[in-house]
Amino acid sequence: MLAEIARDSVKPEVDSDTAVLREALTFISANGSAAKDKTVRSLAKVYAMTDDIDLRDLCLAGLYKINNSSAKNELLAIYKDPRTDVRVRNLSAHYLKLAVSEGQRISSRNVAAIEAIGSN
Repeated sequence: MLAEIARDSVKPEVDSDTAVLREALTFISANGSAAKDKTVRSLAKVYAMTDDIDLRDLCLAGLYKINNSSAKNELLAIYKDPRTDVRVRNLSAHYLKLAVSEGQRISSRNVAAIEAIGSN
C-alpha cells in the first residue's frame, strides 16, 4: 500500500486515504527494522510529496527504524538538505545519532558525518 501511494500519489494528504497511510507509516515506524530498500524509497518519496507534518514525522521515524544503510542515507540527505526546516533537521539529527549509538547499519562515511553533527 505504501509503495502504491508513493508511485501513484501527487499529494498523499489530498489524493490518498490518510488514515490508511498513517496506519502503514505507524506500523513501519514501530516494526519496520527488517524492511528493505523498496520501503525506504517509498518512505522517502512520501516524505518529499507531503506537506503534512505528522506524515513527515512518521516517515522520518520509519527511516530511523529500518536498520539498513539506505534508510540512514535518506535520513542524512533530509538532514543536509538546506530547505529542511530546523525542527525536522533536529529530529533527523536525533534519529541519526540514536541509530549510531544503537549500532544500526550505516556506512562508515555516514557514521563520520553523523558524529560531526552538533560539532559544526
